Amino acid sequence: MTPWTRAISFILEGEPLGISYEGAALTYEAWVVPKGAPHSENTMKFINWALQPKPQAELTKYIAFGPTNTKATPFVDPKLRPLLSSDPENVKKGFLLSGDWWGPNLDKVNEQWNEWRLK
Repeated sequence: MTPWTRAISFILEGEPLGISYEGAALTYEAWVVPKGAPHSENTMKFINWALQPKPQAELTKYIAFGPTNTKATPFVDPKLRPLLSSDPENVKKGFLLSGDWWGPNLDKVNEQWNEWRLK
């Protein structure tokens, strides 16, 4: 169980904790199937299944990652929904980490990071 998942479990159990998504960096992941990979047809079937609303909602019972498919939201436990990063109210409070920004700015950010780190 991830620390984030455990923290949400404590909240659901009634512990006096809270979560703030104010200024949160929201990210996403991607799955790919390399060209020529063995079993690529079955891999694509799995990805298509995993992106369906019900499997995405089911996953939130085990790990506190919000579903990427917004059609999964009605299937997520209503007590859990406001604690996930994908809740629409939480999304409004954060920003999406964008490759469109990081690509052109990575060298500059790394330079600034190293200057700060070495002080």
